[in-house]
Amino acid sequence: MDTGLPPQFVQAASRLSQDLDSLAQLFAPASPPRGQIWTHSLRMCVYGFVDASGSGFGSSFQLAFQLALGHILFWHGVWGRDADSTSSNFKELRNLVEAFEHGVATGELTDTELYVFRDNSTAEATNYKGNLASKLLFDLILHL
Repeated sequence: MDTGLPPQFVQAASRLSQDLDSLAQLFAPASPPRGQIWTHSLRMCVYGFVDASGSGFGSSFQLAFQLALGHILFWHGVWGRDADSTSSNFKELRNLVEAFEHGVATGELTDTELYVFRDNSTAEATNYKGNLASKLLFDLILHL
């Protein structure tokens, strides 16, 4: 019979430990990370490609302000043996994360609002849901 009162005890979800670890990582800095909320300029991706297939990966971005220059930011390579046992979903998402990091490190994607379209529904779902059963994919989203 439902008394309308909350239960005295509840069963913890199996992912509680992972969620607590994630929160600890997000709140680890002594002070909140500073980020720009509003920019004075907007750079928008006109064309973006991010893919990982077999033993290789690649990405390219052509930004609106660079159209006249014909400049394309690209990132490509070959996976090492340490990636042999990882899924194509992991490779595609890791490629995306590393392409973003590379663009930020070189200054090419600084102060940029970037729109990326891709053909991998699992990698897309990780962004949309922010959570997956795969710890490897979840850790990439947490890092991003």
